[in-house]
Amino acid sequence: MFCPSCGKEIEAEVRFCKYCGSPVSLPPQAVSEHKRRDWLAAVLLSFFLGNLGIDRFYLGYLGLGFLKLFTLGGCGVWYLIDFLLIAFNKLKDADGNLLTGREGKEWVTYLLIGLMILGVIAWFLALLFSIFSFGDFYI
Repeated sequence: MFCPSCGKEIEAEVRFCKYCGSPVSLPPQAVSEHKRRDWLAAVLLSFFLGNLGIDRFYLGYLGLGFLKLFTLGGCGVWYLIDFLLIAFNKLKDADGNLLTGREGKEWVTYLLIGLMILGVIAWFLALLFSIFSFGDFYI
């Protein structure tokens, strides 16, 4: 690493140049490392509260979070897309970092997708049952 003022080589961990005394900014990855967001928290928030935009708030997208809140997850379409993007770790946070902590937890993705599919099947069966069980409309 080099001092931005005098151009001499310095250690990476120092805050001030030992040659000219000017302050040295930390590299971007060292600054944003403590703000990395957890994948498991994001995927669970997206699954359970994604229609309210809580996952977007967690990732740092406040404007998109409010938009998703007011549209109730884009009538479910935006909710589903965001859930899949977060589950497969394709959506970055507002700082441009990928979510951390997915290694070894891929089974959570498949479990939640399976629960989602079972929920859709149960909803469809309940709809069919309610349609064909009213009044004189029997098959």
